[in-house]
Amino acid sequence: MPKSRSLHFACFLILSQVGWMTAEAANVAPTYRNVQEQLDRLTLKADPVIVSARAKLEADLRNVTNSRELDARLNAYATLQADAAQWAAWAGYDPVAADVANALNRWIEPRLRSVQYAISARDTIARGDYWLTDDHRRLYSEVAVPLVDALEDYEAATTAAQRFDSREKVRDLLAQARTRLQTTPWPDAQAILDTITSRWESPNMIVTVAAEGLRPMLDRGIVTPDPVFYKGRTSYVTPRERYGYGLIPSTDAISFYIRQAMTSVTPVTDFEQQVEANRGGRILTRAYALGNTIQNDSLLTMSFAIRPSGVAMAPSYQNNARPNLSVTPRQGGGITRAFMGMAGMDRQAIANQIYSRSIGQIQSETETSSLELGQMRANEAAAQLNGAIMPYRRGPNAFSYSKFLIDRVLTRTEPSHIHAEARLAYEFPGLDTIGPIDAVPPVDPVDARYVTTAIHIPNLLENIAANYLAELASRGPTTIGFMPDKDSDGVLEIEINGDDLHFRSALEENLRISKQPEGAAMTPGTPLAAITLGDRKIVPHFTVSDKGNLVMLLRDVRVDVASPALTLLSAGRFGSAIRIDAPSAEVEIEFVKIAATSDQPERLALKVLTVMLDPKAKIFTFEEPGKDPKEVSLLRKIGLVSAATAVMTSRPFDLPLDSLRLGDRVRVVSVDRLGALGWFQFVIDADQLLYEMAQPGATPPPSAPATVPTITNVPAATPAPTDIAVNPSAYVAGGPGYTCSVPAGCTYWVVPGTNPPRVEYDPNTVNPANGGAMVNITVQPGQ
Repeated sequence: MPKSRSLHFACFLILSQVGWMTAEAANVAPTYRNVQEQLDRLTLKADPVIVSARAKLEADLRNVTNSRELDARLNAYATLQADAAQWAAWAGYDPVAADVANALNRWIEPRLRSVQYAISARDTIARGDYWLTDDHRRLYSEVAVPLVDALEDYEAATTAAQRFDSREKVRDLLAQARTRLQTTPWPDAQAILDTITSRWESPNMIVTVAAEGLRPMLDRGIVTPDPVFYKGRTSYVTPRERYGYGLIPSTDAISFYIRQAMTSVTPVTDFEQQVEANRGGRILTRAYALGNTIQNDSLLTMSFAIRPSGVAMAPSYQNNARPNLSVTPRQGGGITRAFMGMAGMDRQAIANQIYSRSIGQIQSETETSSLELGQMRANEAAAQLNGAIMPYRRGPNAFSYSKFLIDRVLTRTEPSHIHAEARLAYEFPGLDTIGPIDAVPPVDPVDARYVTTAIHIPNLLENIAANYLAELASRGPTTIGFMPDKDSDGVLEIEINGDDLHFRSALEENLRISKQPEGAAMTPGTPLAAITLGDRKIVPHFTVSDKGNLVMLLRDVRVDVASPALTLLSAGRFGSAIRIDAPSAEVEIEFVKIAATSDQPERLALKVLTVMLDPKAKIFTFEEPGKDPKEVSLLRKIGLVSAATAVMTSRPFDLPLDSLRLGDRVRVVSVDRLGALGWFQFVIDADQLLYEMAQPGATPPPSAPATVPTITNVPAATPAPTDIAVNPSAYVAGGPGYTCSVPAGCTYWVVPGTNPPRVEYDPNTVNPANGGAMVNITVQPGQ
């Protein structure tokens, strides 16, 4: 990262943590902004009917937020319900009208219910029902009514500070309601609590992946060429053609299947003993040596269901099982064979009769055994996956990784894509996480090729920053040092320490530059900036302005800032290090996407638009290291604020999207704003990550067309070429390492239909009387 950008970024980080300057407070968008956004999408905007209906709807929405009395609010919501029904009826007239009705109903429903329950509670008090106690009356007057009123204040708020104050009041009243309802049960009050709480449980992160985007993870084999021992028999499995994957619609899981053909060969080593179970069979085995190998050409479909509670797997098979019989004349059984021949029971007739009597049982047992074995192995694999996830589990739908908590996890599968949503927060003992109140998640954004993530930036920052700063405050005074790039990756180094070493170093550098600003340069290894936080808890609040910009509000701020970078960029005007002690500070930040040019890739820019410092704020300067700071005059305060703000608002900090990476496995392809309620869409190339989840350490193959063949029947197995001629001793009954020692050479007889081939060795090179059913391979001595 060039030095000028490094200095600028350091300054940006400082102001994003602190915020100063007098300016107008940022206005916030109304909570029904999502309804307005749907109205803006209308196709027939100029149609007189639509124009009139839109004007009426917007007036009704404003009327709701201005209604303070319960009955007036109830009537206003009833009017909006009628509006929603009318817009739904116009869906055939303009398809977007249905989206307007849907957005309106989603906005109305929780607000209407809370008002209805409040009116029910009020009427209960007025009637004086016999079960009411003084505790119920106090619960109504001290908690229920103020809670509903605080929500209306939240609705009517026009600035970020007003919305923050009303939201915090709602949080405090919710906590009181939970406590009182434990000792004073009341269904109506509990319903108010539950309804309001539900408005805080939206996710702040949504992930979708189209079916084609899952190819690196799912387009793979699921059959391994391993021998399988089950119920006393060994089967030799050969993977065959892959037949792709597909999604299985589900309302509570990520569900999909993977399909692959396979061939299994199972020698029936006790076949003669089975035949000898009756007298006729014993006569038969005196005349013939019997052998049987069951071959099953099957199509395996493995179904997966991934839920927050765990992974489940279920196999299904399309089997084509058949016996490969060998009927070989046994030495000394000639007389028996002669009598059997006169009865029409030659070798072929015997094979046909055994086949007809056994095929039903073979197919039935194959169906049962393959399903039992497949489910057993699927359960083992699922147990391994669930066991690997267990250390990260924090509840039925909550997980943590490193210092991050992922809770309220919900999953589903649509025919075209998978969907997962959750709330991400910084995990800290006693943390207080919140959802983005009324920030309705967008309709699933799906990219046809990559992973798509929709993130509610304000709430994500709030849940991470608030708890992280609370953890720092619990440690006592903490210094955050912004160091120059050390490993040449283009990113500043951030070091957090419990001492003030970085601050003192930055302060000394600050004073040196301010004395001789002309031609000054940073001393190598010196912090670009340092911020010292005291033990006072700083709780940042993030929201969105009516212009769609990010607004950060800080309360009760006290920080020490030493920034040689800011002093350098302001040509010494910023001067020494400062301490800011302010009741509040507010910063408005704009996100700008800069299109790619012939010599620049697409970039994401962040620009500080306005900074507002509470008029009662105090600023102190550190004139000498090791001494307490001194409060500056009003004129000096204005000068310091002006110098800092002039630098920060002069140009945005921008970075190429290619630099937004998680190692070499994940990169951001594009970033787009999803409306004005704080949602941003990130399209992510995570092919390598998805592939490694299926096959660790491997490199994904080039993307193939998303075609999945239709399976009409199970294809017959294609015989694989035998490698006995290359290494025959590996297949001899004596085991690997056996070599031929007969001077004339050795002949190996390959039993057809066996895999691996079953080989019989005849030291006398005498071809068994097998009717040509076997193929011989002759090798020379020593092979």
